[in-house]
Amino acid sequence: MGLVNFAMPAIVMVLADLGFKPSTLGAFSSADTLGFAAGGLAAIAVMRYVSPRVTVAMGLALLFAADLASASFSASSILVTLRSLGAFGGGLAMGACAYVYGLDPERNTAAAVLSSYGLGVIAMTAIPAIVWRWDWHAMFIGLALTAIAVLGFSRYFPSSYRSETTQKQSPSRTSSVPRVLPWLGFGATALFAVALSSFWTYLGRIGSASGLGEQTVSRSLSFAASFGLLAAGLMILAGKRLATKLTIALCAIITAAAVAAAHSPVPWVFAASISVFNFSTAIYVVAAFGLLMRRAPTERFAVQIVGVNAAAAALGPALGGVLIESYGFGVFQLLVMVVFILAAALLWRYSSMGRELVSIESQQSVAGLV
Repeated sequence: MGLVNFAMPAIVMVLADLGFKPSTLGAFSSADTLGFAAGGLAAIAVMRYVSPRVTVAMGLALLFAADLASASFSASSILVTLRSLGAFGGGLAMGACAYVYGLDPERNTAAAVLSSYGLGVIAMTAIPAIVWRWDWHAMFIGLALTAIAVLGFSRYFPSSYRSETTQKQSPSRTSSVPRVLPWLGFGATALFAVALSSFWTYLGRIGSASGLGEQTVSRSLSFAASFGLLAAGLMILAGKRLATKLTIALCAIITAAAVAAAHSPVPWVFAASISVFNFSTAIYVVAAFGLLMRRAPTERFAVQIVGVNAAAAALGPALGGVLIESYGFGVFQLLVMVVFILAAALLWRYSSMGRELVSIESQQSVAGLV
């Protein structure tokens, strides 16, 4: 599913060349994100009736069927419907993945980011070549074959679903603190996803608006993708050592600075800014998930975070488009910077509150022993 997400710009470009209207392209992209969000949120219920292993297999099978069927139709309405069904299957599979991420949240998330960036870079290069060599039907066939290729990994997932199996409940868990804690996490996740998806969607247009050529922008985006790979590799090695509030704060500040510098007519400044943006956001994503899971470490919460992230990401492009049309790129970039900082502030508060909760429970445990 990460491959489809990162390759979506290339897929949209292919469909645009085929004569699809901008409204249809927007519906296609939104169907992908919303379907993924719905699948991620539904994964919990599905895993209860079957298992994480079967849920992954079902999701990948649905993704395979939808992509394969897309190669047989050319009507825009059918393609949008099939995209939403395929994304729903991808969301089911990703939800099951999030279920096991809590075992080592930083390294597991970093591995997912690494594979997504890697496959996305390959797809952005391979899709235009496939379409040029054959036609656009082959593009969907290739995506379908990718889903089948990873289906075998489903056997490594748990064969049964365990309900909340982490921290032992204590009296403090019934207070207002635990009830507020998840919502702080959801809010921080949603704000970051909205800012990230909106800026990523219009990054190419920002470069073009600053006077850069299409080829320069394309090369800069390809070059910047390698920094996302580098950051994910670093987090795999570092694990939870970099999943700290300080990392979150630094990444938010660096990301905001990169957003501000992106609207530059100087090619190397544009390339450097989006490279830094990819590097800092990749580290932020991994560190944030680690903090979220270590303060409220339940499998259900992990799956919910994935769903909230996808749902919020679906709103980003639409909100960004309205802001750009109404106020221009300058105001848009300023608001994106503010939202990134606000998301980090909420996550900082979430982490501090979670630490306070753990401290309260520890004191109660000691008091009980005395």
